Amino acid sequence: LNANHPDRYTVVKGDTLWDISERFLTSPWLWPEVWHVNPQISNPHLIFPGDVIGLIYIDGQPRITTLKEGPNNGVVNLDLGGVAIAEINVYNTSGQKVYQEKGVSGICQFEIKGNPGMYFIEVDSEIGKQIFKVIKN
Repeated sequence: LNANHPDRYTVVKGDTLWDISERFLTSPWLWPEVWHVNPQISNPHLIFPGDVIGLIYIDGQPRITTLKEGPNNGVVNLDLGGVAIAEINVYNTSGQKVYQEKGVSGICQFEIKGNPGMYFIEVDSEIGKQIFKVIKN
């Protein structure tokens, strides 16, 4: 653990697991361990402003976990670093496209319009297609 770690931290726009690992741990390179022990984070690039991150202890070992999910209300922050993204498509569970954006890169923020529920984000980039699941409150 970082000697100056907080007990809790509220995620702000632009935060990544790298940043959060650096805040709590001795090295930001430990971010995959944070992701591994937090199965509620289905994608390390999809953490949301308002999420409250904190320390818990399991069997005497400190773990960083999401204490409370923020009110994302369908707002998605997608950070694929320097990867050029050709196209983003968002689908509801019926397969209906509810959002599309072309030619984006870096950090992309968009809002999923529609009812609460599960949505799927398809990202077509230079490294191939990836599918992410998002739950809209």
